[in-house]
Amino acid sequence: MTEPVWAATLLWAAILVYAVGASFDFGSGFWGWWESRRGHRQGQWVAERYVSPLWEVTNVFLVLIPVALIGFFPAAAYAYGVLLLVPGSLILILLAIRGTFLVYGHTSQAQRRRTEVIAAWTGLLIPALLVLVLPVSQGLGVRGAPDRWRLDLAGLLFEPATYGFLGFGLTSELFLSALLLADFARVTGASSAYRRYRRRALILGPIMFALAAGVWALLPPSQIWMQTRLLQNWPWFAASFACFLGVGLCLRANSAAPPAPPGPQQPVAGGVSTKSPQKSPGPTPSGAIQGPLASWKNPTRWAVILAVFQYAFAHWGYGRAHLPYLLAPFLSVDSAFTDPAMFRTLLVVLLIGLAVFFPVFVWFWRFFMEDRNPATPPAGDGQAALDSPQD
Repeated sequence: MTEPVWAATLLWAAILVYAVGASFDFGSGFWGWWESRRGHRQGQWVAERYVSPLWEVTNVFLVLIPVALIGFFPAAAYAYGVLLLVPGSLILILLAIRGTFLVYGHTSQAQRRRTEVIAAWTGLLIPALLVLVLPVSQGLGVRGAPDRWRLDLAGLLFEPATYGFLGFGLTSELFLSALLLADFARVTGASSAYRRYRRRALILGPIMFALAAGVWALLPPSQIWMQTRLLQNWPWFAASFACFLGVGLCLRANSAAPPAPPGPQQPVAGGVSTKSPQKSPGPTPSGAIQGPLASWKNPTRWAVILAVFQYAFAHWGYGRAHLPYLLAPFLSVDSAFTDPAMFRTLLVVLLIGLAVFFPVFVWFWRFFMEDRNPATPPAGDGQAALDSPQD
C-alpha cells in the first residue's frame, strides 16, 4: 500500500474504535434513563455503573480522529471543517453539557435526575449528528468547489439515504449497548437486568441489519458508483452477516439468567452484623464468576466479541468501497495527502501513544469491567418486571 492508503487505513481504524466505544457509552446513557423511568433498579444500576468509568475513555479517540485527519490529510480537514461547522459545533456543545453533568450531576437527587435525562438525549443527538459525516463524505449535500465549500443542509435532509444512515446509526448504538450491558449484568449477577438487555439486543439486531441493507437501496442515482463498489466488496459484508448470525446464536444459547451474588450483610440483635452464610464449593452455574477466563467462555461474552467483528468487517468493506475518495468526488487520499515527512513523524507519534494507551486500557477493562468482587446489584425488580413484554 502507498503512504496515503496507509494513512487512510489508520484513520479509518481510529474511527472504528471510536464508533464502537461511543455506541457503548451513548447507548448505555439512554438505557440507564429508560430503566429509571420504568422503575427497573437493576437495569439502571448496571447502566450507570458502566457509563461512570467509560465516558472519558471514548473521548481519547474522539481527539485522536481530528488530530490524525489534520496531520495526514490537511485539505480534507479544511473541507470537513467548513462543511460540518454547524453540526460539529453542536456536537462540541452537547459533549460539554454531557460531560459537565456526568462529573457534577450526582451531587444531589435533583441533579441526578437531570443527569439521567441529559445522558439519555445527548446519547441520541450526538450520534445522530456524527453519522451525518457518512452521507456528506459521499458528496450528498456538498456544493461549491475547493476553497468555496458549502453544505446544502436542506438538500441533505431531503435525501432518503440520510435517514437511512440515521436509523442505522441509532439502532446500532442501542443494539451494541444493550448487548454489552447484558454481558455486564451477567458478570455482576443482575438477573432481571440481564433478561431485559438480552431481549432488547435480540429485537434490535434484526432491525439494525435491515436498516443497514436499506441504506444501499436508498442511495440516489448519483451514488451508483458507491452501490457498485459496495457490491464488489461483498465478501466483507458476507463475513459481517455471518458474525451477526453468530451473535444471535450465542444469545439464544445463553437464555438463562445469571445467579445473583451473595446478599449484603444482615443486621441482627445488638447492632452486630453478620455475613451471609458461605456455601460449600460445588458446581458453579455458567453465568457465575468463576475465574479470570470464565467470562470469556460464556456465550454472551462471545456475542459481544462477534458483534464487534461484525461491525469491523462491515466498516472495512465500506471503507474499501469509499476509496480512493475522502470527500467524493472532490478529494481523494492522494490529492489531500500531507507531506511524506509529516506523515512519518505523525505516524511514529501515534504509534508511541497507542503503545502507551493500550496496556492502560487493558488495565482499565480488568479493573472496572472485569471486577472479580463486584458491588452487589439492587434486588430484582420482581417477577412481573421479568415477564413484562414492555421494555
